[in-house]
Amino acid sequence: MWAAIELETDRIEKVDFGPLRVWIRRTRTTWQYTWACVADSDSESEQDLTWTTFVPASGESRVVFQPAMPDRPLVVRTENPLEFAPGGRYLLFTSVPLWIRAWIGGPEGQLLFDLPTVKLSNTWFGTPTAGRLCYTSPAALARHSHWSEPYVSGAEAICPLRIANRAQSTKQVHRLAVFSEMLRVYRAGDPAPSVPATRRGQERDSSPIQSEPGQLWTNEALVNYTGEDELSVTVSEKPPSLTGAPELLCPSRVMPSENIVQKGMLLLRRIGNY
Repeated sequence: MWAAIELETDRIEKVDFGPLRVWIRRTRTTWQYTWACVADSDSESEQDLTWTTFVPASGESRVVFQPAMPDRPLVVRTENPLEFAPGGRYLLFTSVPLWIRAWIGGPEGQLLFDLPTVKLSNTWFGTPTAGRLCYTSPAALARHSHWSEPYVSGAEAICPLRIANRAQSTKQVHRLAVFSEMLRVYRAGDPAPSVPATRRGQERDSSPIQSEPGQLWTNEALVNYTGEDELSVTVSEKPPSLTGAPELLCPSRVMPSENIVQKGMLLLRRIGNY
């Protein structure tokens, strides 16, 4: 799916990314594209859709597709409220719908389009005076196991959510805002040879996460309750720890910086039901 395609002049190429269907055509001087939901496009011709014409700066004939994260945070809910005792830690999983980028020539070339595979609803996360415009996740928040059927087959990445309660009181969680624009997309490779534990009593969350070759993952989202009204929300700088070596497919849209993380902390402190 992520391989490069060489397009002959005036030939229309059709590519499916889960529920998203894209048509691309190259002329001698331009690129043209249109898209539709797969279910809707079965009853109509691409000629009936609205095409966008892109005028490139060079005469490349190759297009490369790249999976990307949403451009705004994603609000997801737990299947049931979760309570974390002081010192409690838990690794959860949720799926994140992909955006699809098309690059003329390659990822260092010209961006042809950047499209979501599914249409997500907008939601305001926070109070009327302090909050952020986010997307609502179509999947149930934070699955207790990543081994489950995907919500959008072929058009999502699995995001590990590592939550820790370092506060002195019990914390209840029933929804989270994942800063998906800070996440990177990885592809799991073949399983690496198993390495025996070097010591007894090794922590469970230090073991690699079971993954399948070709599966798409993100780096970990980290949520730490550090006090009664203090919350740290950020992402790990490391690739996900998988049984198959992760290959980076797409960098994050926004580099995790102290300013962005601090903004998120200040916002989420004001959200009593986080």
